[in-house]
Amino acid sequence: MKHILISVLITLPIWTSAQSSDSITLFDSLCLSNHIYEKVEQMPFYFKGMANLLENLNSNVIIEDSTKGNLKIIIVLNCKGRICSYKFERGINSAIDEQIITVLLNNQNWRPAIQNGTPVNCRIALRFKISEGEIKTDY
Repeated sequence: MKHILISVLITLPIWTSAQSSDSITLFDSLCLSNHIYEKVEQMPFYFKGMANLLENLNSNVIIEDSTKGNLKIIIVLNCKGRICSYKFERGINSAIDEQIITVLLNNQNWRPAIQNGTPVNCRIALRFKISEGEIKTDY
């Protein structure tokens, strides 16, 4: 029984709450390290491409035509390519910000960052521009 319990604990990710309500933390026990890289050999990317991510956001986020602004979200992707934490550095309003993060968390199709041939945790910034009722990349 002890061996089964230990096996289950080793393979389950650990969820913890951060102090801020706009952040979650998920560390996967299969990652070699909890270190978060900012510069890596290969940056993480959305598997289906940014155009698909924008399509998902625009299909699922309700934005009035008069809403304008720039949005910057700092996300940490773990070594499995899953969003493990996020923080809005610049948001639009709480309703839109919540919708955007819900879409991002429901579309966890990221290729993880690679350092020395190994998938690693990595922090990246997502920037969006909202105008005319549409979300666009701000790159």
